[in-house]
Amino acid sequence: MRLLLKYKILLLLFFKIIFIQSAHGQKVEISNDSLRKIVVEAGRAFEKLDNKSSLEYSQKALNLAYETQNYAYIARIYNLLGLNYTEFTDYRKAEDAYLKGIDAAIKANELEVESWLDSNLATLYQVHFKQHDKALDYHLKSLAYSKKIESDYDILLSYLNITILFFDIDNYKDGIVYLNKADDYIFKINEGATYITYYSLYALYYNHFKNYEKAEESYLLSLKYCEDNRYDLQGVHAMELYDDIAHFYAAHNDKNKGYDYLVKHLTLKDSLYSVEKTETIANY
Repeated sequence: MRLLLKYKILLLLFFKIIFIQSAHGQKVEISNDSLRKIVVEAGRAFEKLDNKSSLEYSQKALNLAYETQNYAYIARIYNLLGLNYTEFTDYRKAEDAYLKGIDAAIKANELEVESWLDSNLATLYQVHFKQHDKALDYHLKSLAYSKKIESDYDILLSYLNITILFFDIDNYKDGIVYLNKADDYIFKINEGATYITYYSLYALYYNHFKNYEKAEESYLLSLKYCEDNRYDLQGVHAMELYDDIAHFYAAHNDKNKGYDYLVKHLTLKDSLYSVEKTETIANY
């Protein structure tokens, strides 16, 4: 079985790091305005999938944060570094960044940031190292922190991530339990990329049990949220969804529709990525 959305929910977790105030109202103290500005620039570059620039800004910000022992920001910067290293497929550096970020979040007593790091590390173990037991442990840690700080958005992401993990190992019995839990949050959050993943997971579920009509219906619901690609990262979700739908139609003998969605996938992929994405990060 193909697992949808290769980039997973981990990319959604990034957006909060560029804000001074966290979702549950806790303010992050910063020592100077230059640190904040550099982190914002690093975040904007990542949002545009300009990982080379994002890495450069992040390294500069990390040096400043260490000079002032600002562990709240150190944790956030390591989270962003981990995401960038993942994009460059340097997964060991990504793992190291997330683990260092967790240590910094603990020192700063930043439960929300620790939950993001746990979730991103879990996805790394799941997708790239195929260590599903380890991944589940970190996903459950992330979920526990999200519930403790009462962050509905992070709770939703955890439920979706855990669903993806179980579906990835063909455990639909446990996976659907967590997807059903997401029902209570998805419409409250009302965010485009989460809808794409939510309906796509239902499509996978129905497809597995050979309810192809419901699977197609769920994929079409996902497509509604691909038309508004307000930022490049949501475009990544749309790109992967087009690929999944192309394979779905090809598997069910609708070659024309399968080809149409494959073309959409490849066209969007070309517009999102450049040759620079293959550059090495050995110097970072």
